[in-house]
Amino acid sequence: MKYIATIFWVFLLSQMLGYVGSAMSNSHYSMKTMAIMSLVISAAAFIVNAALPKNTSPEH
Repeated sequence: MKYIATIFWVFLLSQMLGYVGSAMSNSHYSMKTMAIMSLVISAAAFIVNAALPKNTSPEH
């Protein structure tokens, strides 16, 4: 479930960022390009999450 929620929010936020960025730079907005970028960002987030250690504090 956490993967679906992450993909949903990354997709939504990257679409918003792409739209605003294209409006500010006076360029063409492409939903397809932003969807591909959101998948890349989601994959990077999952990889970073898997690579980080889970618990580094010693237990008492």
